[in-house]
Amino acid sequence: MGNSITKGFAWSAVDRFSYLAIQFVLGIVIARLITPEEYGVLGILMVFINVSQVFIDSGLGSALIYKNKIDDDYLNTTFVFNLSVSVVLFIVIFFLSSIIESYFSLQGLSGYIRVSSLVLITNSLIVVPSSILKIQLNFRTLAISNILSTTISGCLGILAAYYGYGVWALIIQLMSKSICQLLILYLMCKWLPKLSFNKSIFIDLYRYGINIFSASCLTKIVDEGTSFFIGKFLSPYSLGIFTRGAQFSTLPGGTIGGVISVALFPSLSSIKNDNSRFDEVYHKAIEIQAFLCIPALIWLAVMSDPLVRLLITEKWIDVVPVIQILCLSKILFPAAIVTDQVLSAKGRSDLFLRQQIWKLITKSFFVIVCLPFGLIAVVIGEAISTMAIFFITNYFAKDVSNFKVVEQLKVIAPYLLSALMSAVLAIWIIGFVDSTLLQIAIGSVLFIISYFFFLICVGKGLSVRTFLMKVINKQLFIS
Repeated sequence: MGNSITKGFAWSAVDRFSYLAIQFVLGIVIARLITPEEYGVLGILMVFINVSQVFIDSGLGSALIYKNKIDDDYLNTTFVFNLSVSVVLFIVIFFLSSIIESYFSLQGLSGYIRVSSLVLITNSLIVVPSSILKIQLNFRTLAISNILSTTISGCLGILAAYYGYGVWALIIQLMSKSICQLLILYLMCKWLPKLSFNKSIFIDLYRYGINIFSASCLTKIVDEGTSFFIGKFLSPYSLGIFTRGAQFSTLPGGTIGGVISVALFPSLSSIKNDNSRFDEVYHKAIEIQAFLCIPALIWLAVMSDPLVRLLITEKWIDVVPVIQILCLSKILFPAAIVTDQVLSAKGRSDLFLRQQIWKLITKSFFVIVCLPFGLIAVVIGEAISTMAIFFITNYFAKDVSNFKVVEQLKVIAPYLLSALMSAVLAIWIIGFVDSTLLQIAIGSVLFIISYFFFLICVGKGLSVRTFLMKVINKQLFIS
């Protein structure tokens, strides 16, 4: 099992980091070809697509993974349900698009919505083959499909943006990624669906999935609600800046955290009855998150100004404070993601739902209070609610594992302290450098070297060496 988890971790790492590198390069090129306002229009489109996407799966994909069910009746029931819901949602959005356009007073928005919402149907077809591969811990195939689809769609998006298609270029990228991933997964998964539906199986899956669905729905509504209100009450430009800043700040935790989370949930689900082994993997996952995510987030906050100027030009300079605030707010967030996986793997989807409700209340409160004071105020409110997520999640997980919040903070503290000291040193040094390129190069090298030096000083040198050796030997989750 340790080898299976580590292989899953390794292929998830290949997937995420390749995706990061490709998406980062493609995103920079596209950002140089379009305006923040056009990016803001995409943000409005994604509000409706992302919320609808939660209804399509309804937690059944997670239920398949939790139950380790690769059975045609289970798979076909999930497939038929997902497809049916996606078609209904597409029809609803199609006919509401004119009303949405009038509400936002953006000419052409209805056409963008009608075409882009087709992605709901293709995305619904991806759920089952993805779940099959996750149950099999076959992250290699998932990685290949994600990397290929991202590369192909990104190139198409760049080509369209180069020829001046603006928002349509972003929609082309969105649609082509889903279609490519769909084709690749079915070719590699070698599973063909049948239009059969078993009511008793659906009820069995739904009993577990309903709480996951409800929690995901609440989370997505709140996340997209922030974009919705920024687009409506501030401006598409503000939404473009917020969306781009959120994407930058999500890269470290979303990539590294995603690597661990993708492999962690099915792996923990398979050892959920072995409490000792379960807590051991939980502890290791938190420490890996701290070791990798915290310095990446702080480095990005420090380097955001020269990075933005160099990569996406001065027209995006207003995104810098957004990146800095959100990066610092996400320091504990990757650890909270791990705890979310722990709740799901233990079958406590009820607790998962309850903690999501409290996250919803917290985030809604801060966004509503801060909205009248402008974009930066909203970002600060977003940051406060993000920091609170770690404590809310651990409060509801206190009876599920012996690895409590205080112990987690003790694990995280040395890595946070080392990264902060490295940041102070890097900021001081690059203050004497005028060249943007040299600021990035010197600051990055200095930050990395000083981070490992400070880790040795705080007594984590041996842990880092052990971690690296286990990665090399493919024994990351083996004692």
